[in-house]
Amino acid sequence: MTAPVNDGGPAFPPNAGWRDNDPACRGMSLRAYFAGQAMAAIVSTKPVTMSAELLAKMAVHVADALIARLQADPGRDGER
Repeated sequence: MTAPVNDGGPAFPPNAGWRDNDPACRGMSLRAYFAGQAMAAIVSTKPVTMSAELLAKMAVHVADALIARLQADPGRDGER
């Protein structure tokens, strides 16, 4: 059995108290949001010659790395 993937929680949390405990109301995960942003950046820089599968894997890899980095040093938000 594999460990659950850390999705970073909700990207855009609902208003406090509004169906907070209902998983169906969580909306987009932070992981999905970051992956979408990474994919947009990748395809905007040059013509894409890779497969959609590879593009998706790259975007998810970037999202996972960003979540891991933010959780490793939450007080600094990546500033160095």
